[in-house]
Amino acid sequence: MNIAILADKQTAVSEAPKLVTAFEKGEHQAEILRVDQPLMAALQAKRPDICCIAAGTQGCAGMLQEMLEFMQIPFLGSGSQACRLSADEQLSMFSLRRYAEASEEESTLESLVSFSVSSEFLSVNKEALIEVCEERIPGGCPFEVLQSSEGGMAGIACKTAETCEANKANKVDEENGFCKVANREEFEAALEAYAQTGCVVRQWVEGVRLSVSVLGTGWDAHVLPPIDTKTMAPVKLDSLSGDEQVAHAIRSEIERCAFEICLALGMRDFALVNLIWDGAQVRLSGIEAVPSMKETSSFAAACKAAGLSVGGVLNHLVSL
Repeated sequence: MNIAILADKQTAVSEAPKLVTAFEKGEHQAEILRVDQPLMAALQAKRPDICCIAAGTQGCAGMLQEMLEFMQIPFLGSGSQACRLSADEQLSMFSLRRYAEASEEESTLESLVSFSVSSEFLSVNKEALIEVCEERIPGGCPFEVLQSSEGGMAGIACKTAETCEANKANKVDEENGFCKVANREEFEAALEAYAQTGCVVRQWVEGVRLSVSVLGTGWDAHVLPPIDTKTMAPVKLDSLSGDEQVAHAIRSEIERCAFEICLALGMRDFALVNLIWDGAQVRLSGIEAVPSMKETSSFAAACKAAGLSVGGVLNHLVSL
C-alpha cells in the first residue's frame, strides 16, 4: 500500500521519518509530503492509497482532513467535522451534553472557564482583556495561556507552546502545550508572544493532569491506560486517592469521560483526551484529534503501557 505522510516543516524532521520506518516494517511504501509546499498538486500526481497526518497545528484544525475528503483520498484519523469540534472546547462540551441528553446518560465531565481571542481582537483590547480575565476567571491568576488556531482551542491539542517566545520567561508545560502565568507581568508577556496568532486564556486548576488515548471508532473503541503527564507513565492510583477502591473508581470515571467525549464528537481511529482530576471531578483540558506520535509523546507512552507500539497501531489501522 502506498502511504503519504503529511508533515509540516518541524514534524517532517522530528516525527515523520520514524513513521516511514514503521510503515515500511509493515511492508508498505511510505513517503513524506510537506504541507507547506504545493500539497494538493503532489497528492493529485501521486494519488496515495491512504494518508497519515502528522502536521502539527494544521493537522488538528480539520483543514487538511477537509481537503482529503474533497479529493476523496482516504486518511487515518478523524474527519474534518470531528477535528473542528475537538479543536474548540466549548463546542466539544456542547456536543457531549447533547450526546448525554440523547442517550439519557449523565455526564460528569466539566470544562475549564476560558476565553478565546483572535490576533485582531488582542491588538486593540489587550489591557481590557487583562482586567476582565482577572475579574471573571475563577480564582484569578495564575492562568493558562495557549496559542489559538482561528479563534478555537487547537493550541491545546497541538502543543504550540513549545515554540512560544514566552517560554523563556514563563512556566511552560511542554507536553500539554500552555504557558502558566502567575502574575500580570507574565500575563502581558504571554499575550505579546501570541499577538500574531491569537490565544486562549483559561482557568488554572491544580490537580493530576492526564492524557488518555482512545483507539478505534464508535462503540468499538477502547481506552488505553491513562498517562500522568508529569511522570509520562501510567497514573498511580495513590495520586488519585488514598483509598484504593475509591482510586479505582476515579480511574474508571476518567476512562469513561475520555471514551464518551470521543463517542460524542465522532472521533475515528485514534484520539488523545487531556483531562485534569482536581480531587473532586474530572475536567476537560483539551482533545488531540491528531496526537503526536513521537517516542516521547503521551500517545506512545499509552501504547507501550498497553503492550502496543505506535507503528503496530498504525499498520493495523491501515490494514482495516
